[in-house]
Amino acid sequence: MREALKAAGLEGKKREVIEDGEYRCYLEAHIEQGGLLEASGKRIGVVTAIVGIYVYRLSFGGMQNHAGTTPMRLRRDAGYLAASVNVFTRQLAREMGGNQVATVGAINLRPNLINVVPNRCVFTVDLRNPDDDAMVLAEAALDAYLHELTERWPGLSFSVRRMARTRHVPFDGEGQKAIASAAEDLGYAHIEVPDHVFGATARGDWKPVYTENDAFHETFTTMAFIAAVTKKIELVSGVLILPQRQTGVVAKQAAQVDI
Repeated sequence: MREALKAAGLEGKKREVIEDGEYRCYLEAHIEQGGLLEASGKRIGVVTAIVGIYVYRLSFGGMQNHAGTTPMRLRRDAGYLAASVNVFTRQLAREMGGNQVATVGAINLRPNLINVVPNRCVFTVDLRNPDDDAMVLAEAALDAYLHELTERWPGLSFSVRRMARTRHVPFDGEGQKAIASAAEDLGYAHIEVPDHVFGATARGDWKPVYTENDAFHETFTTMAFIAAVTKKIELVSGVLILPQRQTGVVAKQAAQVDI
């Protein structure tokens, strides 16, 4: 970092401080990380929110044994359990659909030898979704599966440590408007708007991740707003939660959102 600052002529200079109220927001131009734009032949997208992120560090404890002489019925394989969780989280994300994703990105086996059944496996699970309610459901499903594994394999132990838990952050509407207008002026193609309408009300001991007081932009209202300030941009919704909408009204809104 010091070499980079020196090369840019910034070494030793006093840091600039942003005064409160001086700026409305800041703009970050970002190279796409997921490949969606490239796969669809698009060149630019307008980000409407930062996804919620839940990250866990899981540890399974088993029994170390020789790979050649230990029959399968007697094994307490910590690596096998980690692989099971990896498969489960992938299936969970597929079944939930929408924008739910799940990743097992780091795995450390002990003793990490070719001919030894591992007695310990430490790994991570990363869950992400712009829908906070869906994230709560994904977390509950993962927790239930982990307890199911320990009941199925009583000779194994496990522990879970939450490393991160952040809610999704919807972006400023005026900022989206400015980006949408600029994108259209540059000849770009479409904008996707995810679906979210209501928060939730606490019931008994259960408390929602967010409530009706949290700010969300309703899908068709947002698309109508963007349609009003642009001329050619295509508008695409995310997965619509139809049970909370009237089907006929949704069809009419979708047909006439850009009038």
